[in-house]
Amino acid sequence: MGIYAVIKTGGKQYRVSPGDVVQVEKLPSGPGSTVEIGDVFLFVNGADVVVGNPIVANVRVIAEVVEEGRGEKILIFKKRRRKHYQKSMGHRQHYTALRISEIIQGDRSYRADSADKPGQGNRGKPVVAPVAAAPARKAVAAPPAPATVTSPPPVSPPPVPDTQPVAPPPRPIANEHNRTPIGANEMATPALPAGDREGDGSNGATPGPEATVADVDSMRGVPSRPFSPGPLPAPDDSSAAPNAGTPRRNLLYWSLAALLGLLLAIVGWLFKGDKAPPAGRAPVEATPAEQPPRRPPIKEIKVRKPERAPAPSMPSQPPD
Repeated sequence: MGIYAVIKTGGKQYRVSPGDVVQVEKLPSGPGSTVEIGDVFLFVNGADVVVGNPIVANVRVIAEVVEEGRGEKILIFKKRRRKHYQKSMGHRQHYTALRISEIIQGDRSYRADSADKPGQGNRGKPVVAPVAAAPARKAVAAPPAPATVTSPPPVSPPPVPDTQPVAPPPRPIANEHNRTPIGANEMATPALPAGDREGDGSNGATPGPEATVADVDSMRGVPSRPFSPGPLPAPDDSSAAPNAGTPRRNLLYWSLAALLGLLLAIVGWLFKGDKAPPAGRAPVEATPAEQPPRRPPIKEIKVRKPERAPAPSMPSQPPD
């Protein structure tokens, strides 16, 4: 029964034995390289049959790339009748030729016999040989652990002092003489020159920065009196124009003028149609609009019907 295996490569399954040459779908390996196929679905060694689920464990196939090429040309012809359509194409599939070197099962290796026998091609008697131990891998140092970065402790905001809101300063007292509020700059009045230039009896006294209106009045000799916010005096209308009337009287005048103008307009509209044309001028009559010329009426022509010819009389027959 021999030794063979069923492998899968390129989406297809192949039955291979040690020493066979098979053409599979193109592989990325070049000629002379070695290919290892691990998808083994079935392995048979004489009477010992091992079926995978889905692949057989500890079984792999080692093959050598022999050549790369293209298969025979395949012609593809398409046609649709009565549609004026026909197309012809050709295709050559790429392939890779593999020579099966050995089949490895666990610690056993099945290879082809080097002495070829007549009638068997490259296939010879398989030879069982122990599998060479794989070279020990070099120990790779583990990468250093990443340094841990400690985040700084959160900074708490500064405490807010518990203070009461400051009340706004009181509004300054209005001056009694000019009815204007005294600002912060006006409270600190500059020092008066010596000699009492204004003649107010202050004798050059200088009020301090905290002086009030009453203190300033006392320095100038003005008797202090309490401030009472009363109504402002009415303006003097003596300088107004003598002919200026009240708004109500002006409105009455404008209403009368508008009414008079309206009456004049109505009277003019009523007597507008009764005006006669001036003497010596004849009234102009409206000329009718020009009309397009009329076509002459179409006369009816009577057609005489042809008279029918009298029917021919039958010839008289002689008596029998």
